[in-house]
Amino acid sequence: MTTLRRHQLHCHTLRATRAPEEERTAAARVALEARTDVTEALVALQLCTGDQNVLDHASRAADVTVALHQAADQEDMDRRARAARTAHDAFVVAARSLTLA
Repeated sequence: MTTLRRHQLHCHTLRATRAPEEERTAAARVALEARTDVTEALVALQLCTGDQNVLDHASRAADVTVALHQAADQEDMDRRARAARTAHDAFVVAARSLTLA
């Protein structure tokens, strides 16, 4: 899930209109790499468990986080970030059932 947080940070940097072009370009590259890492982590989880509840929560957390870069403005980014945090927290709760089983 640290990949999700890294992606959020870089999306925020991309939204900062005063960031220098070089910084925005670097953030865009890192955000793309983070989206790839999120997808790879989701596939790895699918290989590790068949628990559909956990997989559904993981997929939701990945989807809303990867969509952060689509925010139209700061208000939209804030709304999307809250949704990503909520989805992440729900995934952690669901995944906890795997470690406690």
